Amino acid sequence: MAILQEPVVGSWYLNQTGKLMKVRMLMFSAQRLSKVMIEYLDGSIMVVDIEAWNFLDLNVRQQVADG
Repeated sequence: MAILQEPVVGSWYLNQTGKLMKVRMLMFSAQRLSKVMIEYLDGSIMVVDIEAWNFLDLNVRQQVADG
């Protein structure tokens, strides 16, 4: 069972397939969190809605060297 992880800007997460992603931005609509912009280590960026984020099985990572 997945543990719901709140998206935190600047935090790193590891998904089920072993890919690291960093939350770059939170987007709000009508003062409610609606989307999360994430960046993978390879530099690709993806925007997911909060409902999709809540279905991701993520583990929080402490710190990853950017580079």
